[in-house]
Amino acid sequence: MRTYMASTLLRDTDTVSMARSLEVRVPLLDTPLVEFVGSLPDTARRRPGTQKALLVEALGNLLPQEILSQRKRSFTMPWDEWLRGPLRAPHRSKLQ
Repeated sequence: MRTYMASTLLRDTDTVSMARSLEVRVPLLDTPLVEFVGSLPDTARRRPGTQKALLVEALGNLLPQEILSQRKRSFTMPWDEWLRGPLRAPHRSKLQ
């Protein structure tokens, strides 16, 4: 939480959201919640074969089944796609 999340994920989310005038909230990073969940033993936080077991147990009856059954996805910036597509020309001219 102090390295990759803070210096990469949150920074990139902040940058992209500001560029697009979006308000982004990170509700699951509330300090008391993070401290509580961090204090739990691994056996309470993880269930083999179940992604985000505590979240599903807490909110499962409020979420549609298609949300609960989705596979885990990563959040990465599509730099390669952007630099080979719409951002190629402006950046290529700066490199030459």
